[in-house]
Amino acid sequence: MSNKRLKIQSFHYADIETAGDSRSKKLFLLLHGYGESGHKMLKRLRPYLPSDAYLLAPNGVYPLPARTEEGYQMGFAWYFFDPVSLKYFIDYDLPASFLKSLVEELGLQNKEITIIGYSQGGYLAPFAGEKLEQCKQVISVNANYKYEMYNYPIPFKFYGLNGMKDEIVDPHNAQKSFEKLLEKGVSGKFFGFPEDGHRFSRPFLEKIKELGQ
Repeated sequence: MSNKRLKIQSFHYADIETAGDSRSKKLFLLLHGYGESGHKMLKRLRPYLPSDAYLLAPNGVYPLPARTEEGYQMGFAWYFFDPVSLKYFIDYDLPASFLKSLVEELGLQNKEITIIGYSQGGYLAPFAGEKLEQCKQVISVNANYKYEMYNYPIPFKFYGLNGMKDEIVDPHNAQKSFEKLLEKGVSGKFFGFPEDGHRFSRPFLEKIKELGQ
């Protein structure tokens, strides 16, 4: 008896929402958090991003259907990590490759790309940025930063936004990890929000608006 994991060529459904001008030179790739959706991410951020940009908000590659009295409510995940064993069931490489293929399939790979990710999407964002040659900027919100797992030099600007009262992601560990990135010569900055937790509050949105101009 044997147990193997293989990488094989196949296809994947991509559910996306878009907004803005598809002819724009600027593309914002919006990556939602665990159990959320592209629709929620787009609705949340659209008022704070440039009106002349093109916004692309895909659903995560793995559906998370939750049964309710009114039927199934759909949320999505990008990868699966076990915080107890500290091992991945499915790691970040598959969704990062999916995002690269999605951008290319839509013919958007030559635009100036900014990736904005929240929570799980924020963790994934720099890995996706490494695969997208035209990525100019990554903004991760309330995420951890795996500085030891990135490929250096990182060619894009990298910003970390964390609520210092976050009850899910340890903000102090996130800050220390981001400082390691800066020590390695990464261009960017860490922003800690003293009164905020693990949610998109107004200070986060205003900082994203400032960085996205």
